[in-house]
Amino acid sequence: MSNIIEKIDDRDEKEFVGTSSEFSEIANTASLNLLPTKSRKQYEITYNRFREWCFDKKVVNFTENVRLAYFYKRLHDIKPSSLWSEYSIMKACLSSKDNINIKNYKTLMAFIKQNSVGFRAKKSKVFNREHIYKFLKEAPDSQYLMKKVAAIFGITCRRDELQKLSVDDIEEVGSILIVKVPRSETDNERSFVIRGTTVRGAFDPINEIADICKKHNIWLHIDAAWGGGLIFSQKHRAKLNGIERANSLVVNPHKLLAVPQQCSLLLVQNTEILYNCFSRGAEYLFQKDKHYDRSYDLGDKYLQCGRKCDVFKFWFMWKAKGSSGFANHIDTLMDLAEYFEEQVNTRPEFQLVSKRQYMNVCFWYLPRYLRAKTNILENSSQLHKVAPQIRALMIQYGSVMLGYQPLKGLPNFFRFVSQNSALTKKDVDFILDHIKEIGDAIFK
Repeated sequence: MSNIIEKIDDRDEKEFVGTSSEFSEIANTASLNLLPTKSRKQYEITYNRFREWCFDKKVVNFTENVRLAYFYKRLHDIKPSSLWSEYSIMKACLSSKDNINIKNYKTLMAFIKQNSVGFRAKKSKVFNREHIYKFLKEAPDSQYLMKKVAAIFGITCRRDELQKLSVDDIEEVGSILIVKVPRSETDNERSFVIRGTTVRGAFDPINEIADICKKHNIWLHIDAAWGGGLIFSQKHRAKLNGIERANSLVVNPHKLLAVPQQCSLLLVQNTEILYNCFSRGAEYLFQKDKHYDRSYDLGDKYLQCGRKCDVFKFWFMWKAKGSSGFANHIDTLMDLAEYFEEQVNTRPEFQLVSKRQYMNVCFWYLPRYLRAKTNILENSSQLHKVAPQIRALMIQYGSVMLGYQPLKGLPNFFRFVSQNSALTKKDVDFILDHIKEIGDAIFK
């Protein structure tokens, strides 16, 4: 051990001569503030233990060998699984108090790794695929909402942070939830907004949400994959009021506008942000001395670099149909959805799930024994089985392809959605008549 212990030379002693106790106290207080608040006491105990050991061994010059000897001794006093934790605490304390960085001590690091059996760092406690699946699949919609949604945003949250979330961390503003992740080890507060109305085709109050995002400095992203094409319709574009305030926006022309798949648009306000996020400036691909404008090298702005020019299909169709052609397409579909809703309301064998806002018409077929009921949801278990059985027969006959799904505790219902503006009112009548025919036959 004697060859490991090193004593301070005359030059090092002179550094402490003339240092006033007042300055030392101020420096000590300042260094304490650099340590985690909640565990500061434990940090102090660990650091003082090391200093006492150095005092007993008459050590004043902290070399790698000194630390290696200390941790070798500590290995006999603590569990191997605690060795890494103590190393991490010592690293922080020596950095803040003595301006010493032991991170690059390779021999010491190898020793710690070899002997830290059973240790799992807190930073590794992030949500994996199984955790997220469990939240989304098993947790009831009425419970653990903030954790379920935060799981989707698991990239911003560690599991131990989610355990600290409480109802007080969720602010309800109308139909919007603002989730505030408490300060973490990095001392950063994070917030995000929860809002979603996919199945029913509802439109969110964008301006109200934008005001909240501006107030809390939250990035506003709008998923307009299905509804964004309404911008072409003078008659219906008001549903998108406020969309220009989004920081980013997604539109899928292959949905409403019937552009051949795949065709998706990501629009951003800050034209440099994609480059700042994804660019790696690979010189063998993106040379700086090309003879043309380098802004045409779009590959450096995307995660996958090389990709097909999917937007060409949209451009080509736009040139062929024009904005007025898209508008006529949309207005026809909206008129058809309105007619479908009217027919559901007038036929006693059907009932709307909710009032239509867009092209999504959500409805139940009611077997005879449910049509006289004042509250059909009292028979949810029976109603839940109706749509799947009717759809199975329609698929078997090859007559109609119509989707169904449950939603937030509601039993399975049909959802009519179409991007085919060649459909007519006769087609709508056939669909509803066909559902009734099959339903009446199998549900007596």
